Amino acid sequence: MTAAGSALHERVRCERTDVLSKQLTAMPSSARRALYEALPALELLAERLLSEGSGHELRAGRLPGHDLRADQRAER
Repeated sequence: MTAAGSALHERVRCERTDVLSKQLTAMPSSARRALYEALPALELLAERLLSEGSGHELRAGRLPGHDLRADQRAER
């Protein structure tokens, strides 16, 4: 990754974190508590997804082992 690419990646990451933080703050405390209590299950899910496919697939919004081209052909 180039220096410009790294800088862009970091900026997007910071913006995404800021939006998430603001949304979490605006949620009722009961909803924040429910998310907190769900973290172990969500972390397990993330670990399983990462172990089944590459991190690049997940970061690109693709599910591991999912053939996007097959979906596109089926839509035609």
